[in-house]
Amino acid sequence: MTTEEQTIDSKIKNLENELENKQNKIKEYWNMILLSKAELENLEKRTKKEIEKNKQKAIETFSKELLLTLDSLELTIENMPEIIKKNESNFITGLELTYKMLIKTLINNGVQIIQIKKNETLFDPLKHEAVKTIKNSSYNNNIIIEILQKGYTLNQKVIRTSKVTIIKNKK
Repeated sequence: MTTEEQTIDSKIKNLENELENKQNKIKEYWNMILLSKAELENLEKRTKKEIEKNKQKAIETFSKELLLTLDSLELTIENMPEIIKKNESNFITGLELTYKMLIKTLINNGVQIIQIKKNETLFDPLKHEAVKTIKNSSYNNNIIIEILQKGYTLNQKVIRTSKVTIIKNKK
């Protein structure tokens, strides 16, 4: 082999090595791109979950505060003296409509009243808070006989338990 051929051979080997190095760099950069893409997708998923969690927490907090207003409005309507109901029927109608609109707004945003049938529904500590117990042998134990304050859920999560009176007979 002549020196010229050796030089050409050497240049070819150098170029092949350089090409291999460049291909390895391309693979390395490609892997970095894929890793960055995966990290970005994971960040996007975590961010979406965090945004949804914060949104639900804000709705829950707002709903709980709004329930106090709803309770107050409900008590006002229920305890209005008859004379005012007769003489101020337009005012009472307005209060009742406001109450219904407030309930509709809550329902439209995922808030539901915890349903209880007096004298039928069994006490459930996940949904109810027994504020009072009484003895009455006419009923089975743990039957709810009085609703003292309505309970509510937000998207099936209890945000306020129902305050109830239940039967507790000694056995």
